[in-house]
Amino acid sequence: MTPIKEGDEVRQANDPYANAVINILSADFPDLRDPVTPEIVRQHISANVRRQCLIEVIVDDPYFANWRLVPAPHDRRRVHLGCWRLNRTEADTERWNRLNAALDALEIQ
Repeated sequence: MTPIKEGDEVRQANDPYANAVINILSADFPDLRDPVTPEIVRQHISANVRRQCLIEVIVDDPYFANWRLVPAPHDRRRVHLGCWRLNRTEADTERWNRLNAALDALEIQ
């Protein structure tokens, strides 16, 4: 990933798409309510929108890493939630469908 310059840092913090992604996911992934973690995820989302890098960002417990943000298959600037759980449950499928539908509904500005 390209190093973040001072001006980019301000723009990323104010990136409406990245902020909306964090807002959608934070109810399901409590680590995204921590003061530091969402900023790291936000920076990766912003870089992905600008096509500076392809991302895969863990959004749950890093020890398990079952849930990750990845580029969306239909628009590589967008992110989708991926589930890497070995034995996906019905609740996992519901979460995956619900959150990806919400992410697809977001506008990139």
